[in-house]
Amino acid sequence: MQSMKKMKVKCYLRWWILLCNAFILLSTVSANPLGMEAKPIKDSSQNRAISKAKDTTKYAIFKKLNTGSTYFFYDQTLQTSVPYFTPIDTGLWMVQRFNPVYNGPDFRADRGGLGMPDQLMEYTLKEEVGFSYGVDPFASWRYTLANTPFYQTKRAYTFLSYENNFGKEDLFSVVHSQNVAQGLNLTVDYKVLQMPDNKARYFQNSKTMHHHLRIYGNYFSKKGKYKALFGYIRNSITIGENGGMVTDSLYTQNIEPNRLLIPVNLLKANRSWKENSYFLKHSYHFAKNKGDSLHPNIYSYGFLMHTFELNQYRSVYTDQSSPQEDFYEHFYLNAALTQDTNRIVKMSNTLLYSSSDFESVNKRFPVQFLLGVKNEYIQLKDMIEKNNIVQWIPFAEMRFRSKNFLLDVYYEQVLGGYNAGDLNGALQFAYLFNTGSNTSYRGRDGIRLKAGIKNMQTDWVKQRYLSNHFYFNYDFTPEKEVYAELQLKVLGWEFLAGCYFKDDYVMLLADGPKQVDKSFFVAKAMLSKKFIFGWFGWENRLLAQYSSNPDYLHLPLFCLKETIYGIIPIKNIATIHVGLDIYYNTPYQADAYMPALGMYYWQNEITTGNYMLADVFVNFRVKSANLFVKVAHVNQGLFGYKTIATPHYGLAGRAVQFGITWRLMD
Repeated sequence: MQSMKKMKVKCYLRWWILLCNAFILLSTVSANPLGMEAKPIKDSSQNRAISKAKDTTKYAIFKKLNTGSTYFFYDQTLQTSVPYFTPIDTGLWMVQRFNPVYNGPDFRADRGGLGMPDQLMEYTLKEEVGFSYGVDPFASWRYTLANTPFYQTKRAYTFLSYENNFGKEDLFSVVHSQNVAQGLNLTVDYKVLQMPDNKARYFQNSKTMHHHLRIYGNYFSKKGKYKALFGYIRNSITIGENGGMVTDSLYTQNIEPNRLLIPVNLLKANRSWKENSYFLKHSYHFAKNKGDSLHPNIYSYGFLMHTFELNQYRSVYTDQSSPQEDFYEHFYLNAALTQDTNRIVKMSNTLLYSSSDFESVNKRFPVQFLLGVKNEYIQLKDMIEKNNIVQWIPFAEMRFRSKNFLLDVYYEQVLGGYNAGDLNGALQFAYLFNTGSNTSYRGRDGIRLKAGIKNMQTDWVKQRYLSNHFYFNYDFTPEKEVYAELQLKVLGWEFLAGCYFKDDYVMLLADGPKQVDKSFFVAKAMLSKKFIFGWFGWENRLLAQYSSNPDYLHLPLFCLKETIYGIIPIKNIATIHVGLDIYYNTPYQADAYMPALGMYYWQNEITTGNYMLADVFVNFRVKSANLFVKVAHVNQGLFGYKTIATPHYGLAGRAVQFGITWRLMD
């Protein structure tokens, strides 16, 4: 066993050394890796004035990078201009939360195993119109364009992370990022996690293996007129689908402390998820400097942006076990068939023109507008048939500004294809508390009131789906939704309140989808804030929500995430955090999980929640290395064993976990 662990560590190190050597070799292409350092100028009043004038223009984008730190940004859908860079957080905050189910901004129901499917416990809006397959059980684990951080570095940046649970869980990740030419950054990000089968802490057939890779980069021209984001993402996931416990009472009453002896429904069922994504997003700013070097007067003719995305997805469900009686009621194709396969290819091209960057607030543009069109080509193949879909999505946005006030109007609609007639319209009013120069619109303190309407066809899997265990062939009316949201952000406080009225809602039951015949509404409020009081830290996120008709949608009334810790500085040598993570949600009838679909469905027989999950942790920081040791689920058995977040799937028990994150170069 020891030799196997050593071989795994050596394998990980070989990968890291190979990647680092490749990037170091690329860095020799340019004598200046960043290519942005200004040549020395003589100390004259004229030259100082020129330097100052250049620094105050919008295009002095790499000014902060001269400090030698690494900066990054997340791409926004309508962001056409130079983004606003954020420095890397090198502190200890949340080091112990390596599991994205608990570390994310939302609340999720955990199935207990590392890398297993999870489900949102809070109600959220579907963001945009267009095709949606509807199956995404690994949303918190997958690499996507939306959660990819794009770097710009002064020096090479390498980040290593390793977490372990004494052989029961292993997670290793490496990031290497480097500017290889003027304004051109390349990054490799690889993550592997595994949870071996037959470990005393887990149940039978609950193994997990993840491989996530992204190779990507970004480029900015010297004056910021042209920018490009490009890359490749691969997600490869294999999990054991045990169908949950046959008898929950063996777990909830702790009748059988050895979880491996608790019978499960499926012993040889597995799911394999393979996904390849390619993307290119680039834009050009049509601008001229009509002034001189001392008094620049940049005149903008707007931005032209093109985005290309190609996604290839393949899901395979295999079942070679002898399932318990009546676990699957139907075999639509063949009772001896052990495999369900679904393939999707989605290619999209988006072209838009905007008068100015919609992700920034610019005093020079009291009126902003944006026009664009998106084309989607989708190819779907299941066990029997193949479908090809082509649809066009024109969209437009207009924004009016007067001092601190903003009025924003947005509209998009689908022409042709499966989603023909889908529309999304929104009207937003905002008052910003500060009126600084060009800064990020999303990050500004202020109050925002948004109202909108959505008319969207339900996900494909709920209407046109054929497998060995399920067959759906429906013609549902598009779902309708009218909503209003109030958002307040000030001094680190974030508050969101919303009310959502739904009609023609399509819900998924144990035997298939159903369109409800009554309207209902959902209300929610969320509050979050991080406090630092000297040697004391406190981070909290609270959620309250209500569904007017639980016969259609179940939601927990209240959820919270709390982190409380003390800060212990040791001169200039190290910093220590000693603290407690707490997770809680009120009782509700959580959705159950169906292995053959890879989806969650509505049920009203089992109540989950109403327990507190607590982790005790100690975080260390020594120079560029952060370490943690924590006891996960430290309160196991203290108030009973009804620790089930997803029906029939018990949470993991008490365990000691440790890990290290290390910035080798920066």
